[in-house]
Amino acid sequence: MESERLTIEREELYCQVWAEPILRLAPKYGISNVALKKICKKLNVPTPPRGYWAKIQNHIRVERTPLPKIKYDQQKVHELNMNRSPVAKSKPEKPGPALLPEALEAIERIESWPTIKVPRNLRNAHPLVKKTLEELSGAEPDKYAMLRPWGKEILDVRVSHRLLKRAMRIMQALLTRIEYLGFPASAKRGYHLQTTEAIIFDEAISFGISEKSRQIDHVLTDSEKKDIARYGRHFDTTKWDYEPTGLLSLRIDTWAFEGIRKNWNDGRSKVVEDGLKEFLINLVTIADLKRQRRLEDKERERQRQEELKAMEELERQRQEEHRRLQDLENQSFRWTKAAQLRSYITEVEKKASGSDLPTEEQERLASWLRWARGHADRIDPLIGDAWKGSSSLKKS
Repeated sequence: MESERLTIEREELYCQVWAEPILRLAPKYGISNVALKKICKKLNVPTPPRGYWAKIQNHIRVERTPLPKIKYDQQKVHELNMNRSPVAKSKPEKPGPALLPEALEAIERIESWPTIKVPRNLRNAHPLVKKTLEELSGAEPDKYAMLRPWGKEILDVRVSHRLLKRAMRIMQALLTRIEYLGFPASAKRGYHLQTTEAIIFDEAISFGISEKSRQIDHVLTDSEKKDIARYGRHFDTTKWDYEPTGLLSLRIDTWAFEGIRKNWNDGRSKVVEDGLKEFLINLVTIADLKRQRRLEDKERERQRQEELKAMEELERQRQEEHRRLQDLENQSFRWTKAAQLRSYITEVEKKASGSDLPTEEQERLASWLRWARGHADRIDPLIGDAWKGSSSLKKS
């Protein structure tokens, strides 16, 4: 194991903590955000107040707290021990997901709590906790030995009578903290199971607590023994029974970024209550990532709509150009046809003028010439102002 010492300069640290959130900066030093805050306090380096990064994100001008002048007996630097091993160098830690400032500040608040205490009793129970406790206390266990009232608008708690109050005390602690952070929580009725939701950054995040059950061989009842004696061994009976294990499992049911923990279980050395801070941090993290994905999807849809409009405009221009070309070619054809007709009419008139025609024939010829010239004028696009209205001459 190699040991290195990293010197953190006071002025440099001040610039760093005001350039990015401490939650992002601390891992670069290989320490927690709490440890980095202690170093800032030791060096008298002010840190951004709550809400600072959210304002920066929304392009709101916020003044920095100036770096105080150093006192004669105050430290200017902090020496940080950094232990590095060859194994650690070969296996760098995978960076976590990038969170928005609003989420980072919520996580900082959770990190600042020494612990999340579970109440000893439910005297001042949350309304949802109180309602759920009342419904489950009078419910019958299902075939898996868990309390399940059907079609009730209560919290997602699926446990035995033995662990009911413990599960509700955990829910009480979580709901209190979730609402303290400013996020509303609710219980919804499902077709089979109920759902607990917290609305974080306008995203619904589902979570619940349950007890594991154990599968055991079914023991025939007296009634089943009588039925078998009457109808024979082919009589259908339950093969397995289930019994509660006394082990709780707290879970987040919503989609999560790869590597983010979603389950906390009772174990040999730890219980669910020990992981409530991590649970809340991950709850906020998942909500923020879900929000980012929704915003990214919205942006992609906006870009897709813009591309679609651009394609539609190009198609409109293409069709307009096609119409103009058709109109031009049609006018050219009509003009050529009119010129041919006039040339023919002139030749007919010349030939007729050199011959002695009866008066009746001359009148018939004169009528035909007027009609023929009129037809040539009608199809000629250059006669009068008709050509000015041509789509081929309109401004695109």
